[in-house]
Amino acid sequence: MAKHRTRIRLDAFERKVEESLADYVPASEGQKKRILQAAAKTKTISLRVSEVILEDLKRKAAEEGLPYQTLISSILHKFSAGRLVDASAVRRVMAALKH
Repeated sequence: MAKHRTRIRLDAFERKVEESLADYVPASEGQKKRILQAAAKTKTISLRVSEVILEDLKRKAAEEGLPYQTLISSILHKFSAGRLVDASAVRRVMAALKH
């Protein structure tokens, strides 16, 4: 008896991911080594955060398709590198430039 495959409908993002699989190139051994070395340099910390802020971060991470710890790490990295942007300050500057 032949098995029937159930056809799954993909959304636009999933179709894009599936189409991009043809372009997949595995990482070289050197790249894998550098990635593992960089990952080994991370440090686990404990941090107390209000429940409201944590839930907001989790929601925003889900919207971006990221684990919330990754989002928090990214925010901290951008802040420490001086690249975290204050959206309200950007809006004020944009409004001033329009005048």
